[in-house]
Amino acid sequence: MRSASSQPPLYVLWLMPAIVPLVSILVSFYVQDWYWGLMDDVQVLESGTNISERFVNYLAVLIGFGHFNPTSAMRSAVIYTWFEHAPVLVHVAKWVEACLMLLAWGIAATRVSGKISALPIFISIALSFHYLYDTFFFLSTHEVIGLLFLGVALNWFLASVETVNRGTLYAFLALSICCLLIGLGAKEPMVSSGTALGISFLFLGVANKSIRSRALFVSAIVLLLSVGYAFSLKIWVQSKYTSSYSFSNIPRMLSLFSSWIGKDLLNHSPWIIIALLLVLPTSNQYLRTQARPVFTQKQLWGILTGLLLYSGYLLILLPWNTISYYAGPLGVFFRFPWRFL
Repeated sequence: MRSASSQPPLYVLWLMPAIVPLVSILVSFYVQDWYWGLMDDVQVLESGTNISERFVNYLAVLIGFGHFNPTSAMRSAVIYTWFEHAPVLVHVAKWVEACLMLLAWGIAATRVSGKISALPIFISIALSFHYLYDTFFFLSTHEVIGLLFLGVALNWFLASVETVNRGTLYAFLALSICCLLIGLGAKEPMVSSGTALGISFLFLGVANKSIRSRALFVSAIVLLLSVGYAFSLKIWVQSKYTSSYSFSNIPRMLSLFSSWIGKDLLNHSPWIIIALLLVLPTSNQYLRTQARPVFTQKQLWGILTGLLLYSGYLLILLPWNTISYYAGPLGVFFRFPWRFL
């Protein structure tokens, strides 16, 4: 018999479900005939002949519809100009963005959990959410680029909280703020993620005396930028296409919440069942023996952060759309609290 020490480590076992879907998607780009799909693809292509023209003109089109997405406008202008005559390469570029996004959030999950296995587990569980795949195949969607920079910002904010050197702190904060603003500029719903991170760092500062001042400082900056950005969008940007967005339309919100239950939540349900089977026995043992706590303080913060990210994004989607590629980020946020695998 093989000894327990000869068993492969947990992260190795999770590499296959993390890698196989990504490789399969990449291969599919070369075995199918690809073409421009959404209306936005044509708008970008017709908005100019070079990067600067396409950026300025496409951003003006977005503002005219009641959007303000400078990050997405620049990303589209660059990618569509580089690969104008090869749609398959635009898909590859989107695939690279998605891989980097999963890597950024996976690294953050690893930092919070303290386990190297968190990275492949994160990617595997995130890729089990079916709407996340829409972000790979719809070229002009903006969720991935926003998540990418928010994930990078989260890592820099964590580094800011953990450092004790004042100069390093300010350098990390500058990088964090830049990435946060770029992420917010990708798509309007990302403001909920910024707000969620600000609230989570507030709780971290209150709970941990050793990093209180730095965590509260980060919280204040993130909340100020995110909430201020949200009010700016509401006051100066929302119009025409986005004018119907309102939390007062209760029947629509209830209908979309029902759609979330029937599709998104149903997709999550296998992992929720696994979580209950894994965590409840451990929790019961702790209550009986008063042994080591089930979660460390940092892991509890990770769970709270994931819940805030998920619930905040779901809330901001309720007046608009809780399915299709709109809900793709929920697959990422659903995975973040999972320390116990």
